[in-house]
Formats: sequence, C-alpha cells, structure tokens
Amino acid sequence: WPSAEVTAFVDSGFHMMPGGEFFNFFWDNVAWSPGPGGDNAGRYDSVVLPTFDWRHQNAISSQLHAYDGRVKVVYIGCSEDYIVFGDRATMSKYSAFDGSSIHQLPEMWTFLTNLHKCAPAGSAFSYIASCSKHHMSREGWPEEADIEGVITMQSFTERVLKGLPPDAADPNRTHFWYEHKSLENDGTVCEADQDTTEVEASSAYRAAVSITLAAVVMIATQIIVVHI
Repeated sequence: WPSAEVTAFVDSGFHMMPGGEFFNFFWDNVAWSPGPGGDNAGRYDSVVLPTFDWRHQNAISSQLHAYDGRVKVVYIGCSEDYIVFGDRATMSKYSAFDGSSIHQLPEMWTFLTNLHKCAPAGSAFSYIASCSKHHMSREGWPEEADIEGVITMQSFTERVLKGLPPDAADPNRTHFWYEHKSLENDGTVCEADQDTTEVEASSAYRAAVSITLAAVVMIATQIIVVHI
C-alpha cells in the first residue's frame, strides 16, 4: 500500500463542488455529514472514515499534493447535465437549502480551473463537453458528449485509466473542455503549504475514497483503480 497508485474516476459528479454553498450547507446541517451537522447518535466514533472536508476550494488539490503523484483524479461531464440541474429542485423540496442559489457553470469552472492549476502535474484530468447527458460511461459514450476536433470522451477515459496520456498527439495536455478557460488569470490562489499529517500506509486509497465520496453521496458513477 505505501507505493500503491490510485486513480479515482468520476462520471457526472458535479452536483457538489469544494468551497461551494451546497457543500457548506451539507457540512453544517445534514445529519449524516462528517461536519457539525453529523454530531448525533448516528455517528460511530470508533469507525475510521476518510476525511471529507471540502469547505475550501483547494480541498482536492491539497489532498493530491500529499501523495507524491500516487493519487490521480479523472472527471468527465456535460455542462448542462439534466440530472444535476434537476437535483436543484429536489434540494429545495427536501431540505432548507435553496438550490436556485447555485450558479452551476461558474462553480464548475472555478473548481476545475483551481484543480488543474493547483494539483500536482499529472494528477488531475478532465473532459467537459457541451451536452446534457448524465453518466456517459453507462450510456454507451453518446456522440453528443464528444468535443469536435479533439479525442473522444471514451478514448480520453480509457487512456487515462490505463495510465497513458489522454492524447498521444499532445501528451502533456490534461484537460479537454468545450470552451477555453485560462488557468493563469482565473484569480486562483494555490496553497503553498500542504497538510500531510494524515498520510499513512493505506492513505492513498483513503484519499481517493475521500475525493470521490461526494460522487457516491450524489449517486454519480465513480470507479477507483488501484495499481500496486
């Protein structure tokens, strides 16, 4: 385990982003959250769970820094994912959270630009298309989710999960987005000092579980690939 390489694959997991209003509401108010909202009789203090503290934009990139390149995360998604947008109404129906307060696309782009700018080189990959599909890996890789003029979403995913550069013709490229976003002028401030106090023998696996936990919570497809 100390040398394991772990890749977390998240398909359509943009319901909740680090540093966003929704996660902060979840942290403070939901009875099964790892934060103050979960301080109740249902919490088993004897059970060790992955840290799941996304109150800051740098939460995932900071975690990735702690594992010397052994943990990677791969995101794919559609900008107008109909499930994600539909869940906004559900949030408002079943909780006190106002789902209409979320600005989905600005929050998604803020998260992704932060991730690619602040994560260690070669540890973060993403493919975002202009489409409305959900769970593309389950739905046979619909053509609607491919970006014109670049590799397909399926090819991107399969190559990254095999440990290969996403695009053989451009081996240093790690993100494929349907519109251009600058990583240099986005206003992101990366954390200079990373907290590695939780690093231990099995922590690479636990880090990937923590990174994808929100995807599980929100019923998004997630896969964890471990190379030992």
